Amino acid sequence: DNVFTVLLKHLHDTSSVETQSGCIVMTEYTGDYFIDVVTPNYIDLEVYKLNQKERQTLDSILLYDKSIQLSAKSSVLDKLKPTTENYERIRELVAKDRNTSALETLAKYKKQTDIELIATFFRDDNTQSSALYAAREFPDDFFYPFIIKVFEQEWKQDHYDYPKWRICYQALAKYPRPETIELFGRTTKSKDEFRYETLCKYLLVAITKYPNKLYDPIKTKIKLSSYQMDEVKDELENDY
Repeated sequence: DNVFTVLLKHLHDTSSVETQSGCIVMTEYTGDYFIDVVTPNYIDLEVYKLNQKERQTLDSILLYDKSIQLSAKSSVLDKLKPTTENYERIRELVAKDRNTSALETLAKYKKQTDIELIATFFRDDNTQSSALYAAREFPDDFFYPFIIKVFEQEWKQDHYDYPKWRICYQALAKYPRPETIELFGRTTKSKDEFRYETLCKYLLVAITKYPNKLYDPIKTKIKLSSYQMDEVKDELENDY
């Protein structure tokens, strides 16, 4: 009966706890671990589930208490609805804390006054993926040159940042225009087998999620194995 009371006392607990499940060892903040065992998805400890009021209280504390350092804050931001009441706090997290989890939520407001702030995240390699997610949510023309720049930058790399490529194609798909078609066409014409298979998979996911009649000819040029098509299906079903 006192689980919620105990949990609240550990929201500032940044001591570490190590857990092992099979061969997987994880280390996390004790406060995060406490939250993990009361979330609805934690199957093994269903007895500790929070009720709706407790969950709302916890989410509110994580969002507004600036001194809390737990990773659980990101989970709250990921599912936070862009309401009028939350806007100022979300913008503050983006502007002052450079919080990338809050960035996508901020983009959902689609405010012209936030465009330049969101664009600053394209200037750092470490935050470009988050900026691409934001542009996918808020496909304003202002972001398009930045997305093109990320594409060209990654195209020249020998190594592959797979998550960045995935979201880059999805962001581009929100801009059905000749320049986008040219980039998609370059992908389907690649002579490098690995590049073709890897990037065409992400491209197919993108134009399936965000269809446009301009993309129909591109689809016909993508030839993937049954295994790769299963991966495409899995990504679409799980909304990666």
